[in-house]
Amino acid sequence: MPKDDRRIYEKPGHLIRRLHQISLALFMDEAKEFEITPVQYSALLAIEIHPGIDQTALCNIIAFDRSTIGEVVGRLERKNLIKRTTGANDRRTKLLYIT
Repeated sequence: MPKDDRRIYEKPGHLIRRLHQISLALFMDEAKEFEITPVQYSALLAIEIHPGIDQTALCNIIAFDRSTIGEVVGRLERKNLIKRTTGANDRRTKLLYIT
């Protein structure tokens, strides 16, 4: 490998991108039988740790926007991995639980 080609390995952005690619490949290999994505896994883990969490709090914990979380929660619910219940104090609030 020419010396100039090695400079890319000194760049944090490149290394972070490669690390993300490798970690995603490892996750997908380990989780393939469960058919869930890394985002779905993060959501499931957060809901397990915080039973009854609402979607807004879930967004904040796993750092995704509301529209993404809405889709993720919908998929998890269709897979019967979680359930949504209506909040007692605010009927607009949906609380999330592992099934």
